[in-house]
Amino acid sequence: MLKLFVGFIFIVIAGCESKVELALNDSESSYSIEAQKAGSQFSQAGDELVIGDSLSLYLKKSDENLTATWSSYGGAGTLTILNDGISAKFTATDKGTTEIFAEYNGFQKAFVVTVGNTKPVLDTISNQSGIVIGYSIATIDAGELGLDVDSEGESLSYNCYFDLVIDENVNEIQNCTDLSGLSFDTNTGVLDWTTTSGQSGNYE
Repeated sequence: MLKLFVGFIFIVIAGCESKVELALNDSESSYSIEAQKAGSQFSQAGDELVIGDSLSLYLKKSDENLTATWSSYGGAGTLTILNDGISAKFTATDKGTTEIFAEYNGFQKAFVVTVGNTKPVLDTISNQSGIVIGYSIATIDAGELGLDVDSEGESLSYNCYFDLVIDENVNEIQNCTDLSGLSFDTNTGVLDWTTTSGQSGNYE
């Protein structure tokens, strides 16, 4: 007598039962590429690397790491197969995208990595107080005479916004040059402001 169940076959011979497990449902959807950045999960949908970052990549089936054949396409970084024969490492070297492929048992999975711009390092700007209406504030140099640094060597430009709520968070709605007597150079970050009547208050 033969009994057939999903995923298993039960055979009864002379009153004895034995069970044979069959892999009936293996498909491409069984596999996935898992990526980690500094030990934390990294998603190709919403996460982004910057130049110098790296990812550890694994091809997984359920909780098992598989020995895959790795390859990549794109110029945003380099892919290295690690000595364990299982994992791969991607290192970001340039802005753009790279598609990483893992092949196993006739199936291929892809993982897209996006490398974005590194935030520039900006010098701090000191607060000013005691400004008298009708007089100029001390010139603000957001560019600090070229001391601001972009790690990719790109030129920097500046925008200036203000609001009247002092909370260390400026909404990018009101442009500084909307204020009478104020000038701002977007290339150098230099701001000059000669205050006029009706402008008393706190500005951030």
